[in-house]
Amino acid sequence: MPDIKPSYRHGQGNDSVPPRAVKVLWETLTETDSKGIGAQVLDFPDKTVHITGNFGGAAIAIEGSNNSTNGIDGDWKILTDPQGTTLSKTQESVESIREDPLWIRPNVTGGAAVDVDVTIIASRPR
Repeated sequence: MPDIKPSYRHGQGNDSVPPRAVKVLWETLTETDSKGIGAQVLDFPDKTVHITGNFGGAAIAIEGSNNSTNGIDGDWKILTDPQGTTLSKTQESVESIREDPLWIRPNVTGGAAVDVDVTIIASRPR
């Protein structure tokens, strides 16, 4: 079960990512390639996650860790939205992330024929 590596796109002010922001994308998460390698976006405290694709009965959790050393090991806990609801989704969703952990990743549990992309836009205040 390989971990999916994130891609990063930093805002330059002339593309779809605004200045003071970074876009982190985990593409093609499936029931067998189910975990994203953690991304470090601690310098960007405002985070929004967008989950899209075919869920196939799966739940997609957005997890954080403060003791991972490489984005794979460590203890991972499901993060919450500003209302305190856990970020574990069974359908397409856009949500703010309340916590600001050292590492953040998506994790797929269950499902069949899953093909999901997870995008986080993280930004700094103006």
